[in-house]
Amino acid sequence: MKTRLRILMKLMLILLLAVCFLILMKRDTRVFRMKQPEGEGITVEDAVILMQALKENAVFNDTVSENLGKWLDQQKISYAEKEYEKLLYGDYIDLVRMLTDDHEFEMEEKYREDFYLLKEDWYQSYDRLLALYGLKDRIKLTEISVLSGGDKIREEETGETLEEDKVLSADGKIYRCTSDAFGECYFSVIRAYICGDVLLTVREKTKKEITLANVWILEAGENQIQFFVNGFEVFYAQEQGEALMDPQRECVADLIFDSGRLTRLESREEKMSGTLLRLSDRELELKDKGTFEIEESCKVYQLYEELREADLTELKVGYDFADYVMDDGKICAVLIVRKENMESIRVAIMNSNFQSLYHEWIQLTADCETELVYGSYEDRKSKRIPAGEEITVDLESDYLNGDRVELIPSAGSGKIKIASVERNQGTPVYRGRMEIVKTTDGLLLINELLLEEYLYSVVPSEMPASYPAEALKAQAVCARTYAYRYLNHPGLPDIGAHVDDSVNYQVYNNIAENVNSTRAVKDTTGMLLYYGGETVNTYYYSTSCGFGTDAGIWGEENREKFPYLSSRHIAQTDADGQESGTGDEIRKQDFASQQMTREETFRDYILSVHDSDYEKEEPWYRWKYEVKELDTEKIAERTQESFHKIYDISVTKRREGGVADVLTLETDQGTFEVTGEYNIRYILNNGGSIVRQDGTEMETGKILPSAYFVIDVVKNKENVIGYTIFGGGYGHGVGMSQNAAKTMGNRGMDHEEILAFFYPDCSLKKIY
Repeated sequence: MKTRLRILMKLMLILLLAVCFLILMKRDTRVFRMKQPEGEGITVEDAVILMQALKENAVFNDTVSENLGKWLDQQKISYAEKEYEKLLYGDYIDLVRMLTDDHEFEMEEKYREDFYLLKEDWYQSYDRLLALYGLKDRIKLTEISVLSGGDKIREEETGETLEEDKVLSADGKIYRCTSDAFGECYFSVIRAYICGDVLLTVREKTKKEITLANVWILEAGENQIQFFVNGFEVFYAQEQGEALMDPQRECVADLIFDSGRLTRLESREEKMSGTLLRLSDRELELKDKGTFEIEESCKVYQLYEELREADLTELKVGYDFADYVMDDGKICAVLIVRKENMESIRVAIMNSNFQSLYHEWIQLTADCETELVYGSYEDRKSKRIPAGEEITVDLESDYLNGDRVELIPSAGSGKIKIASVERNQGTPVYRGRMEIVKTTDGLLLINELLLEEYLYSVVPSEMPASYPAEALKAQAVCARTYAYRYLNHPGLPDIGAHVDDSVNYQVYNNIAENVNSTRAVKDTTGMLLYYGGETVNTYYYSTSCGFGTDAGIWGEENREKFPYLSSRHIAQTDADGQESGTGDEIRKQDFASQQMTREETFRDYILSVHDSDYEKEEPWYRWKYEVKELDTEKIAERTQESFHKIYDISVTKRREGGVADVLTLETDQGTFEVTGEYNIRYILNNGGSIVRQDGTEMETGKILPSAYFVIDVVKNKENVIGYTIFGGGYGHGVGMSQNAAKTMGNRGMDHEEILAFFYPDCSLKKIY
């Protein structure tokens, strides 16, 4: 019995082995009969590049990290020794099994271990690995339009070509490439893996076109096209028989590339020039030419000195420094062809009391014969107006049935009186010419005149003409520099003006011209203040409390942007009563200014008069403001917060020089902060009058005189019912204090010394 059982078991075992053998034979036969899948294989180089990026960005345990490192090293050795160029499925399986237990990565039914892996299968698996390790935001599959690279790209600013492993994209970005495959993708749209500014591998070369709109063609011939885009010169070598145009140079054109080949070149031949009168994002107006729409893809190129791509904001309103390239009636490119010193300014004249830029009616009279020019640009008309004859223009005027109206005096010294506008001086009189433009909001009045003549009316409007000559000269340089910055970058380009005549920029012609201020302008003709190669932001204000602050009051980034607008003690510092200007003294002043950030230090300072301060005799040097009945609702409305009771008001942060930077309100609805010196001056202004140190009273206006103050609250039990502010100075406290300049001038300092005090490390330069 036992013998039979053993025989039966042996037979069953033999049968099982036979079945297994048949299964294995069938499987081996299937595997043996498997063929390499058709398609492009992933190279070892690209697989290593992508896995190296995964290793550097993913978080692995030590074992996985070590094994992956070994795998990468082995693949690099195999590739270097030319054992094989494409990744084998066996190596792929080793890789995925060390990274994941997910069997969906395996493809046994498709591959043998000695088969190479297809690109499509590799990238599908790689995307799953990126998702598995949360790296899809770090290693991205991105579509990029590649132009060219290496010595075929030259940076215009430096004249240097790109390094061999770098390429330029159509949007102006430089990428470093880690795969040799990118050299075959020039002037093509690709889908590639990118990590930071590194292009890893090319997944796909698409069939999309690259269109470079309105590029500047430097040279185009039968063999090569050299063009400028995004700050780079690009060289494209045409293939034989590919020439698309006759040899030419320096023109604007559209270039269309398809899969590495230039398929079309469409040049723009139509150009025009003219004085730019008005500029917005959508359109511009040229004198005697009309208004033209600006293409969305419009490019601006500076052609003089250095070739560079500029910006529409760099166009000079009131000047004809540019050519305008047209395409189907629209501006498609602008060529800034030259640089000249700008000597004229365009000023928007506001209505009476500086209420608005727009007038309901305008009445003008000239002291000499004038030419009135009106009508459409296609059919301009002119009319001679005798001296003294009034001209009235309103919204219904026949003169406005066309483009802008111009009133041009026949004499260079002629002046135009605007009877419809009131200023402090009464009825103002203007030099230069006038333009009237009809808009849906009313009539715009633009005064175009020489910059120097503009200053004749700015300086007395900003500083009393009775001030010493050197102070007036310093003011003239500040005003000229301030205005010149707006000639380069107009403040009101959409209405065709560089500035208006109000405190929004510089007050112009509110006070009549004066011989003293005019002499100061003439004595400094063409003088601008520079920091390095840039004109200075010459901010100024009326009176300091004895300290000024830096440009950081308008945003911390401005502190570094304008280092010359620094905080300092505005006082005499040596035994002779003169500003010494030595390094040691400057450091002492910096230290003193920094100390003013401490509440107790600033309180001690502001509650006293200091003999060394230049402005200790000025009425605004010290002032007092008292609020006996606090209007809590008004403060809540101005802060845009909802509270009914205030428990405390305090300055919790001061900038250098002591100016209040953060005001804290403790209320029944929580604690709120008011930031910025202007906002603080506005919030705490409860109306009424301010008592200056000479005993005179002044109405508060819209805001308090300055943010250089301390505040003492008055309480009824726990509620604030009023406060008293002890302050000093008038204005923001950045740049030149005009009354300090007056004192300096009276003490014998010249305008260069005054400017050097308030704008350290800056220099004067005469531009015309």
